[in-house]
Amino acid sequence: MYQQWLVHLEEEMAVKRRHILLLVDNTSSHDATGLCLKLVRVEKLPPNTTEKMQPMDQ
Repeated sequence: MYQQWLVHLEEEMAVKRRHILLLVDNTSSHDATGLCLKLVRVEKLPPNTTEKMQPMDQ
C-alpha cells in the first residue's frame, strides 16, 4: 500500500513538474526498496528521533 502511494505521488509530481523530499520515520512499513523514484526522494529519520520531531507521538 505504501509503495503504491509512493508511485502515485511520483506521478503527481511529474504532472506538477516538481521534485520533493519525503521524510519518514524508520518503521518497517516505510519500505521503498525496489522502486525507481526520480522525483520523490525518501529519507528515513534516524532511530529514536520521531518523538523529538513529533512530540504528540509520546
